[in-house]
Amino acid sequence: MSRLTLARLAAVLFAAVAAVVVVVSPAQAGPADGNPVEQAAAAESAEVYRMTNHYTNRCAAVHGPSNVNGGAVFQIDCNPAFADQYWRWEPYNGSYRLRNEHTNRCLAVQQHNAPAFQIDCGTYTDQQWVRQAYYSGNYLLGYKILNVYSGKCLAVQGAVLSNTQVFQAGCNTSYLDQVWELQI
Repeated sequence: MSRLTLARLAAVLFAAVAAVVVVVSPAQAGPADGNPVEQAAAAESAEVYRMTNHYTNRCAAVHGPSNVNGGAVFQIDCNPAFADQYWRWEPYNGSYRLRNEHTNRCLAVQQHNAPAFQIDCGTYTDQQWVRQAYYSGNYLLGYKILNVYSGKCLAVQGAVLSNTQVFQAGCNTSYLDQVWELQI
């Protein structure tokens, strides 16, 4: 083969690989609801975490038997054995949908200071979340978890009691009850 033919072959191969990387990149777009192939691809690219509140050291959970729309999300003592304390962070439209591993429903909120709840996952912005790193000096404490619809932060209102309901409130950099650690 000539040097020119090898160069053309290398260029074609590079372009083909680059096209595949662009097509399957999970950050490009979210899964289409109702399309099992795209949902499966999103599930494979999603990250699963326990969300532990930095202030209370308790996990966001859906009560184990509560597998209904509107079921409350609350904080409880963390226990890695319980699937209701794990949330799948599915990339969706530049944000994430937080799907509970036990109930397969998504975290949602509706109004300012309103409690968080679970509901069937859909395309609504009240089910879409972004995370912002929260530092103390150079040390990462955790993340502020903001709802796309309201722009409010997920919080536990400073309560240290177990079974306190998780809600949304105006983000405030001095409130550590709005900081969440993401643990595998």
